Amino acid sequence: MRKETYKTYKLVMQEVVGKHNYDVYVNKRKISDSVRLKKEVKEKLCEGAQFSDSFFHSLKNHYKIKFSVKEFKNKILNQTRIFAPIDNGIKGGFLNLPQIRSCKQYTLTYDNLWIEYFGNQFKNKIS
Repeated sequence: MRKETYKTYKLVMQEVVGKHNYDVYVNKRKISDSVRLKKEVKEKLCEGAQFSDSFFHSLKNHYKIKFSVKEFKNKILNQTRIFAPIDNGIKGGFLNLPQIRSCKQYTLTYDNLWIEYFGNQFKNKIS
């Protein structure tokens, strides 16, 4: 890997892990009571982070990456072994609801020390 490619890859990984931490710890997902799913499935849907194609498309444009978005997303989420998909009990990870479509969620495979490092400083600012 070239030195410039490695630097870009490192920055992209930091952004993806940062989005995971933001979605899981700072801006937790909430499923409304009107969505007709089992309570266990609703709880599991709030555990991990979802990464949309538009998020990876914006990273691709910003860092001028030449991979296709689908290939780029697959490399980051499935081949790096940093992220693991959460089994939320939904077959294929997709729902056919108007509010929620994709439910593929990922969590980090290593011990995340984010809360220990930052503490509650973000929770206090949000509330």
